[in-house]
Amino acid sequence: MIIIALLGCQQEVKIPPDLIGVWQTFTPKYKDRYIEFTDSELIFHIGNDEEIVHAIKKIKFENENFLRLYTFYYQDSEGEKWELSLSYDPDNYNGTIGSIGAFKLQNSNATWKKYL
Repeated sequence: MIIIALLGCQQEVKIPPDLIGVWQTFTPKYKDRYIEFTDSELIFHIGNDEEIVHAIKKIKFENENFLRLYTFYYQDSEGEKWELSLSYDPDNYNGTIGSIGAFKLQNSNATWKKYL
């Protein structure tokens, strides 16, 4: 008897290269906060040199006009599942030297920019 076992094939999550890096906003509420995307993680820099690191499990993507809409699914250290939705404008440039692209989190007016 031959038994064929299929292991759960989980596709490797690939973070879009445009999003990899550290993002900040000048909205006063978040003045010492940063959001960072690595090739596989979402890191929230929460002030006082503290950070929370999450492995990204899945990404959904769609285009809407000139924006790219992303939803990142991740899990915290206690196993609770979370999601982060954002709209990314790769062409956003407001004259700030070194800034490329911008995104807004769902339900937030703060614009986050990546700086070189």
